[in-house]
Amino acid sequence: MRILITGGFGFIGERLACHLYRAGHELVLGSRQGREAPKWCPSTRVVLTDWSSATKLKAICADVD
Repeated sequence: MRILITGGFGFIGERLACHLYRAGHELVLGSRQGREAPKWCPSTRVVLTDWSSATKLKAICADVD
């Protein structure tokens, strides 16, 4: 399952992402800052989250379950 976690680099988001990654899920981590995939999950896709644009938010969500 492909899962989007907004705030994927925050306190809760990072822990949730780590758990889901270990469970075998494909992750997309949303961040307000440009970042690279974390070392603990190098295959993760990181997307820049622009909360002021509904079009961009829909595009981020388009390929997740």
